[in-house]
Amino acid sequence: MITNPNENVKRYNTYRKSLHTQFLKDARNSLLKQKADLEEFQNISLNHLYKQLTPLRKHNTIPNLETQAGRQTTTQNEIVEVVETFYKNLYSSTNIDQVIASKFLDQNVAKLNPQQSVELEKPITLK
Repeated sequence: MITNPNENVKRYNTYRKSLHTQFLKDARNSLLKQKADLEEFQNISLNHLYKQLTPLRKHNTIPNLETQAGRQTTTQNEIVEVVETFYKNLYSSTNIDQVIASKFLDQNVAKLNPQQSVELEKPITLK
């Protein structure tokens, strides 16, 4: 009997991976048989059908995050809170330093000439 939690996790992941691999092998064999037998699968690529069965990559997780105060946080709830606060501040109009914003816009946004401005003001039509 294994009492080390890390060892249990490793064993669990190994079993899970082998079961998943076996499932994909069985599914691929089943697709091959159906592709041979069923008319509607004749013109569909086997790779396309197989990709439909394979799961998407696991969502990447953020292991830790630095708060605005400079403290590292590792718990999921605190990370979610830091991200929510970041985006609330990012999209709010109350914390904008107007001097910095105008400097940024003056340097990085192309100005329209009068002709371009007139063209953009016209109604949108299909040609």
